[in-house]
Amino acid sequence: MFPIRIEFHPVWGCSRLHRRIRTGRLILQNLILLSPKIHPKRCYTSQGYPFDLYEPSKPLLGTLLMIYGFTLAGEKEPRLIRFAKAFTAAGFRVVVPDLPGLKSLDLRKGDLERLIDMMAFLHRELEGSVGVVGFSVGGGIALTAAVNPSLQGFADPILLFGPHYSLPDLWSSFRRNKESFPKTKKGWDDFIWLQLMLAYRQRKALGFNAAEQFELVELLKTYCSKPSLGDKRRAYERLVQPHGLLDTQGEVVDLDVLESLSPRGKLGKLTAQVLLLHDSFDPLIPPSQSQFMLTELQQRGIPHQERLVITPLLSHVNPRAVLNLPDLLAILDMIGELFTRSNKV
Repeated sequence: MFPIRIEFHPVWGCSRLHRRIRTGRLILQNLILLSPKIHPKRCYTSQGYPFDLYEPSKPLLGTLLMIYGFTLAGEKEPRLIRFAKAFTAAGFRVVVPDLPGLKSLDLRKGDLERLIDMMAFLHRELEGSVGVVGFSVGGGIALTAAVNPSLQGFADPILLFGPHYSLPDLWSSFRRNKESFPKTKKGWDDFIWLQLMLAYRQRKALGFNAAEQFELVELLKTYCSKPSLGDKRRAYERLVQPHGLLDTQGEVVDLDVLESLSPRGKLGKLTAQVLLLHDSFDPLIPPSQSQFMLTELQQRGIPHQERLVITPLLSHVNPRAVLNLPDLLAILDMIGELFTRSNKV
C-alpha cells in the first residue's frame, strides 16, 4: 500500500459518513465512465465572457465554478466534462468558464481578469457563496482570483487538485536537466506531456510544418483520454525527440505576469476554506507547491480552514486506478465538504 500524508484536523461522525456515501456515489459516476444525459448551455457574463452552464434536474445543492488547467480542449476536455456531469447529476449547478490562455497552453493576465469577472457575475446573480474546483495551473489562478478584495467570502470552499503556488519558481524548474528522463510508465506519461506542451509553445521556433502541428494538436487534445502510452511515446520520438530535450530556457516570459497569476504572498486575508489534493510524485507541479501554500494559509490563524492530502492516488496527467482505501476516503471526505457547504446534508 502506498504511503499517504494527510495534514488536517480529523473530525469523524455520522454526518461525515453520510457525506462520504453521497460523495462516493458522485465519484463512482465519474470513475466508471457513466455519462449522464446532461448538456451544457453556452452563456455569457455581463462583460461578454463565455462559459458553459450545467443545470441539475434535481433540487439544487449549490453552485460550483470549475476551472481546468493547461488543455487545448479547454471546457470541452472529456475528463472535465465527466467531472462536471457527475457533480451536476448529484444536484450541483456547474459553471465552466472559457479561458483563452489556458486553452492555448499560455499564461495570460486575461484569464485572471475573466475569472474575477466570472466570480463577480455569479456574486451578483446568486445568493450565498460559490464553491470552486480548480485543476493544476487553473487551480492556482482561481485561488489568486478568489483573494480579490471585492470577492472576499464569496468563493468558499475552494478545492484544488495539484495547484501551483509560485509560477516564477515553477517555470524556472523546467530548465534543461539531462538526468530527467523517467524510469517508470507514470513518469513517461508526465514527461511526454510536458515535452509535447513545450513543443506546442515552441512549434514555430522548432520549424514544425502544418502536418506536424496538426498531429501535435490532436495528440494534446486527446492525451488524457485516448492514446496508449506506447502511441504517446512513438509520437514523442517522431515529433519532439529529434529536437532534443525541450525546456523553457529559450522562452521569453514576463515574470511579472507569472507573479500576478500566483497566489504566493496573497492569502493572508482569505477567509475561505481551502482544500488541497496533490500527487506525491508529480514532476510537473511538485507537491512542495501545495505544502508552501498550506504553510501560508495556516498563518491566517483560522482553525481547520485548510487541509492538504498528498497521495499517489492522483496523477497530474491521469488519475491512477489505485484502490488505496485510506487515500480514497480522504479524497471523498474533502470533496464531501462541498455537500456540507450546501447546508442540505
